[in-house]
Amino acid sequence: MHYYQHHIGDFIKATARLSDEQSMAYLRLIWMYYDRERPLPDDIEALAFQLGSDEKTVKLILVSYFTLEDGCWHHTRCDAEIKEYKQVIHKRSNAGRASAQRRSNTGSASVEQVLNEPATDVELTNNHKPITNNHIKEKKQRGSRFDLVDMPDEWLDFCKQERQDIDPRKTFDAFRDYWIAQPGSKGVKADWMATWRNWVRSTRVSPNTQQAKNDRKSQLIYGSWERKDDFIDMGDANAIPLPLR
Repeated sequence: MHYYQHHIGDFIKATARLSDEQSMAYLRLIWMYYDRERPLPDDIEALAFQLGSDEKTVKLILVSYFTLEDGCWHHTRCDAEIKEYKQVIHKRSNAGRASAQRRSNTGSASVEQVLNEPATDVELTNNHKPITNNHIKEKKQRGSRFDLVDMPDEWLDFCKQERQDIDPRKTFDAFRDYWIAQPGSKGVKADWMATWRNWVRSTRVSPNTQQAKNDRKSQLIYGSWERKDDFIDMGDANAIPLPLR
């Protein structure tokens, strides 16, 4: 045990009546106790020699602050600190072994065998796959930011087939400018083709385009009739056409 909590207030209070030499002897006995992690032997002469002190001082400190039990000098505070220290070391050791065992089980591909099962002479073939502890998880596809400069042919074909009422080039430019301007994760997509398809489907035609104006004009003239052929051509462009029905 190379470290312990030295409570200065408690030590000063307990050694207030001691001289400097006696205080140092007491302190060195405590250090020896913690370093060995066990009670001190009942050999005052040897202890005095190891401390560099006299036997009278060492015996006085032992009698005053220690208890003689089973041929050893015990210290209540030291015993409690050492017990707690050993418990912490034991827990850390168990946690370390458990962690190493988990890493070993994950990294190895050992065959699981049933205990006490008789051995067999049958060799494994390519059709017999051993059971392992590996659990391979599919990695999620990572997204990326938009970096296309020109519209791919596949994108152009989809736009023409899906939305004949919009300009593919202008739609792509708007799509590109929008996603490049998005900050952080908002501008990251896993499937840009799917994002393009959704963009094309949800694109609205501006009400100020010529095509939109023509559609509104036809709606006002023909109402809910589905075909212009259902109206009589009077030969006058300014006349209101009459329905055949």
